[in-house]
Amino acid sequence: MTDTEVTIIGGGVHGTHLAIRLLNAGIVDRQRLRILDPNGLQDTVQSTGCYGSRRH
Repeated sequence: MTDTEVTIIGGGVHGTHLAIRLLNAGIVDRQRLRILDPNGLQDTVQSTGCYGSRRH
């Protein structure tokens, strides 16, 4: 596991949109992005296979 470079607070529509924009612009690497959601710390984007957070 790599260190987190960017943590987005909130995995809803706004957090997901921000993650997509950061990734598509090449500002942050997929392995260094995490989304912190009220349901807990979400998996990295790479391990979920999607740009949004995964709800349990």
